[in-house]
Amino acid sequence: MNRIVMCLMVPLLIGLSMQEVYADRLPPGLEKKKERGKALPPGWANRVEVGQRLEDDIYIHGEIVVPVGANGEITIEVGGHLIRLLERTREVLEMRSIE
Repeated sequence: MNRIVMCLMVPLLIGLSMQEVYADRLPPGLEKKKERGKALPPGWANRVEVGQRLEDDIYIHGEIVVPVGANGEITIEVGGHLIRLLERTREVLEMRSIE
């Protein structure tokens, strides 16, 4: 019985550790665009919703304009939009266009 449990737990633990390693990586195509300094794909703003977690590829392109406040909120500027979010969870609180 213990052997079966161990055989099932080892792959699960390896999979979880690998997920953490690759969590902040972009897909290869977006990684190349980022390295070249190119903008985000068109329509990215349509994927941002209040109450949802901001995607990593969008967050990486952002520039922090208001640092972390006492309540854990930050504001970043991405492609002509200001996005206010919780730093730890990246939950979007508000999004406004600055154009």
